[in-house]
Formats: sequence, structure tokens, C-alpha cells
Amino acid sequence: MDNASVIVNDAKGRYFSSVADASHFSECGGTIRVLNCAHTGQADDFINVHGTSVKIIGRVNQNTVMAPVEGKGSGRSVQIGDEYWFIKQPEAQRGEVGVVADKKLSEDGSFYYVSFDKPVPEAIGNGDFMECKTWCAAVEIRNCKMQKRHRARGILVTTPKKVVIEDNYFSTAGTAILIEGDFDYWYESGANTDVTIRNNTFDNCLTSGNRDGSRSQWGEAVITITPSHIPSTVDMEPYHKNIRIVDNRFYVFDVPLVRAVSTRGLYFMNNQVIKTFNYRPYTWQKVSFLLDGCRDVKIRNNSWDKRYTERSVAVEHMRLSDVQTDANDHFVIKELKGIDTHMQW
Repeated sequence: MDNASVIVNDAKGRYFSSVADASHFSECGGTIRVLNCAHTGQADDFINVHGTSVKIIGRVNQNTVMAPVEGKGSGRSVQIGDEYWFIKQPEAQRGEVGVVADKKLSEDGSFYYVSFDKPVPEAIGNGDFMECKTWCAAVEIRNCKMQKRHRARGILVTTPKKVVIEDNYFSTAGTAILIEGDFDYWYESGANTDVTIRNNTFDNCLTSGNRDGSRSQWGEAVITITPSHIPSTVDMEPYHKNIRIVDNRFYVFDVPLVRAVSTRGLYFMNNQVIKTFNYRPYTWQKVSFLLDGCRDVKIRNNSWDKRYTERSVAVEHMRLSDVQTDANDHFVIKELKGIDTHMQW
């Protein structure tokens, strides 16, 4: 998509340019490249790229599982010959890979029998998931403008392939970049392994963000990483890996910069943070970085506006040593006792 913008037709008195996302890609391959686009007026997000988690609702034999026909997490997209990762729900880590050998509809039409070329791991059963390995896309988004005149967020992306978000301008109503991984509602899958967010401008994003902690609102921070998986201990392996936020400019009227859950290798480095007074602060997140179950976090070599005084990191299901900051930035790192909307230390 090059110079393919979705904008409001003001000449006709329109309020919206699209009824939902400006663009949406599910279980695609190759590389999705979005260049020189300017989107405004959509009733949801700028772009969403993801895979799909297929629910396993039972086992038939060592090679065959059952998947629902209807609803989110259904097996409708499963195709013979595709590779799938098997994922145990509590750990949410990609495990062994199987190739779909057969797919048949049950007699009552309520579920599919999905058979693989080899035995399904013994530990996999009802309540676990499959994720398609064959249909995963790399993503490049460059030189685009995400304007404030829309309903929700900017870029949503979950894929194991390489992601580059570079040289863009964000002035979004909600969070500018949302990285999820969802096992409990939309079933949009794809734990990230290589994300670079570089040389972007974030201009007073989050004016319609999250004011009281409800997930139905539009994001807790300028960049929000909130997969369903939350490590239950300080040793449990996170879901996402290698997310680099580097060389960007953040113009912020409120406190929150990053909200991150279940991420190993989260780097916020060489960024500029500039305090503005364009809007009144209101968001429920009262710390710069709100982290849950993250490992190997580096907040280093950033430039901080003297008027941005709330330099703080709150952590849960983590060791304090999981976060590294520069000593001269005077960051306060504290552990939360249960994340809630009142931010109890």
C-alpha cells in the first residue's frame, strides 16, 4: 500500500472514512508494506496485522484434535498442508509443529476433526491452542501519518516475523502502537520476536486513552504491549520477545509512555521525551513505565524534558534487577502489589 490513504470526505459532510479499521490483515504471508499513507476518520484502528489462535476443544486420538466451527478461535481457516504450532495455554509458548493431514466436519456440524501428520504432543488437550506457522507476515510501515481524528488506535501488530515501524507521525486518539496476543476474546495470535519502532514522532497521543483501567478503552500508554498471557512468577518465560523502541520523539501531555506485559528484551533507548501542556492529564497509569512479567528491560540513553518530572517504573511478577536505567536519570523503580486502577505500591 503506497500512497493509499483512507480519509474523511469533508465535502459531503462525512464524519467517518471507514466503519472499522482502515486496513486489516489476518493470516497473511510474505511482507505487508505500508508506505506514505495518511489515515483519518476510521471508526477503529489504522491497521491490524495478526494470526489467529485456533481453540482445541478436545482430542480424538493421538493424531487428531477437535476445533470449533463457529465463533472466535474457530478452525475455519485451517487448511490441509499448513503447519501449526501447538501451544499449552498456561505457558503460551510455541511448542512442536505439526502439518495438517486432514480436516473433516463432525456429523452435527459443530466442530472439525483436525488430523496431523504425526502425534499431537501428549500434554496438548482441551483448552489449549494451535497457531498457524505457514501464514505469518513480515511488516514494514514507513512514512505514514496516523491522525487524531479517528476512534481508536494506530498500529496493531502480532507476528513472529520481522516488524519495522519507522519514520511515521502518530497523533492518535488512543494508544499509538498496540501489541497484544489474545487467548481470551479475539484470539488474534502471533507472539512477536523482532520488532523495531524507530525514528517516529508521537505527538500528544492517548487523548482518548484509558482513564480507569478498563480494557474496553483505547490504551494505557503511548505504546501498549498487553498480551493475554501474564507470567505468574518471576521465573516464568514471557510471551513477546525483542521489542526495540529507539530514536523516537515523544511529545506527551500525560505521564504514561509504555505499558508492557510479558515481554523479554524490551528496549527504550535514545528517545526524546518532551513535556507538553496541550491537554489535561487524566489517564489511570500514573507511572512512565508500567511493567508486568517482563525480563531484560533497558531504559537507557534517553533525553528527558526537565518538565517531565514523573520518571518512574512500576513492576509486577518481576525482579527489580530485570530493569536497567541510567543512574543520572533518577528513575524510581518499585514493585506493585497487584496492579489496579489506584496503583498501590
